[in-house]
Order: sequence, then structure tokens, then C-alpha cells
Amino acid sequence: MNPQGLIAFQVVGGVLLASVCYCRVLVAYRRHWLPYNSERFGVATFVIACCLAWVVMGIRAADGVKIIIWRKSGATDLLIRLKLLTVKDFQALYATNLVSVTTVYVGKASFLSIYSASYNQFTRRIRWLYNFSVAYTIVTYLIVISLFSLYCWPIDRNWLIGQGFCATILHPVPFNVGIALSMSSDILLFSLPLILIISLGVRSRNEKVGVALIVFLGVVSVAVGMYRVLDTHVNQYTRGRPLTLESRNSYMVSEAVMNTLLLTAFSLPSIRVLFRHSSAQQRRSTDRRKGAIQRSRSDTGGGIGGSRSFSGAFTSSGGTESKRLYGLELQPV
Repeated sequence: MNPQGLIAFQVVGGVLLASVCYCRVLVAYRRHWLPYNSERFGVATFVIACCLAWVVMGIRAADGVKIIIWRKSGATDLLIRLKLLTVKDFQALYATNLVSVTTVYVGKASFLSIYSASYNQFTRRIRWLYNFSVAYTIVTYLIVISLFSLYCWPIDRNWLIGQGFCATILHPVPFNVGIALSMSSDILLFSLPLILIISLGVRSRNEKVGVALIVFLGVVSVAVGMYRVLDTHVNQYTRGRPLTLESRNSYMVSEAVMNTLLLTAFSLPSIRVLFRHSSAQQRRSTDRRKGAIQRSRSDTGGGIGGSRSFSGAFTSSGGTESKRLYGLELQPV
């Protein structure tokens, strides 16, 4: 991957996340969902996750700019790679790795908070699955962040080049264990909406398409993660072989792709409310026009007056709006 591609992926990923984050906040602002504590927590954690992702993407893009400048000055790829082996660069690599891990897990917390509002509606088995998902997410985060931050102790071994140097991100134990735990957590979380759809017997096409999109994004992100693992082992980067400049850029691109896909998938159960609400408004507008035409025909003797039907994503009862998520009415927590 050349530096121009590295920068392009970081910029595109940042713009996509900005759009998704805007929609996520807009849902809460318009209060398509009631202001549950779980929704406030979900919005806050998602915004934090986006901010962390932007920080990492900004640092990666800055690296791409430096590489372009060095190439224009006549530096070879080997010389550029040597320029990137400074204490400051390894400190940035160590910090951004921890931030990237935290980004994904904060996004997972936002995703789980969406379903917590419907917890009282769950069956016993679904409650057990949800509780297990929450516990597994917390435990795996603590294990992964501990491995990446403390495996090479003292931590300055991650950036002090010389005898005893130890880059955690390229060490086989934290790399393999961390990736395996993170991907298993992803698979568990993305199975949650799928199991809900099956257990509830939801027949709505829109609901099925929404869940299918969430699962698809999750599968693609896991596939990207698997590619990183296989490429690392095939090229023996975890056994001391130095990363080439192209491979380094490719890993940074795959990181941006994974974070963007995961955060987008984690936001979909919420931002889909915008599209469902828009569709409901269109249907109500159509029903009003049909009702007006039928009344006009009735007044002129051209037919029997009709009645308006208000159908859509939301239902009303006694002036109180009922909010739904995959067929479940959300209850305040």
C-alpha cells in the first residue's frame, strides 16, 4: 500500500464515521427513542469511540504525509523505514495500538446498550445470552488491553531500541491471543440480533435486511482481521522479521477498515430508526392524501368516505409513543 492510499483510507474512514456519528446523535436529539439512561450511555460511548478512531486515523494519515515528503526528497523505502524506527514512532505505535483496541470495545459497549432497553422483554435464554455477551466483552477487553500494555515489562521496552527491545504488537503471544479474543467477541455480539430475529419469529422484511446488513459488516470485519493474522504468520513478522514499508501501510489501512466497519455495524440498530421514521411519514402522508380524495368523492357523491390509516415503524396508544427495536418494545432502564 502506497502512502497516498494510506492517507485516502484514513480520510474516507474518518468521513464515514463522522456521518454515522452524526446520525447516531441525531436519533437521540430527535428522540425517536425515549430518553432512557441506556440510550444516553449508548450515544455517549459511541461518540467517544468515534473520537478515539479519529485520533488513530489522524496519526496514521500524518505518517503517510511524512512518507510522501521523504520520498519527494529522494529517500528510498529502506531509508524511510529506518526513519520510522525512532523512539517517538514506537511510542506512537504503542499508544495508538491501545487506543485502537479501546475504540472497538467502547463501540461494543454502545451496541450492547441498545439492547439493554429491551432486557425485560427477553426470554430467559435470551437474557442469559445477553448477560454472557456483556461479561465476555468486559473480560476479553481487560485481557486484551492488559496483554498489549503490560506483556513487555517494563513498558519502555516497547520503544527503547536495543537489547531487551519488545514490540508487543508484533509479539506472537499478545498478537494471537488478542486477535482471537477480539474476533470471538465480535462474532458473539453480531449473533445477538440474529438470534433475536429467529427467536421472535419476525417476518418484517426491513428488520431482516437490517440484521443481515449488521451481520454482513461484522463478517467482513472479521475477514479483514483474519487476513492480518494470516499475513503476519506467513511473512513471519511475529518471529522477528521486520515489516516492509508497504506491509506497515497495509496494516494501518486494514485497522482503519476494521474500525470503520465495526463502528458502523454497532450503530445500525439505532440509526435505522431514522429511515423507518422517514418511511412511516411517507406512508402517513400517502394515507392522508387517499383519505382526502375519498372524502372529496363522498362529498360529491362519487363514493363512500374513507378513513385514514396510520401505519409505520411506530405505534401510538393514548398519546404515548411506543418505540420498537426488532419487534421488542423498549422499556426504560
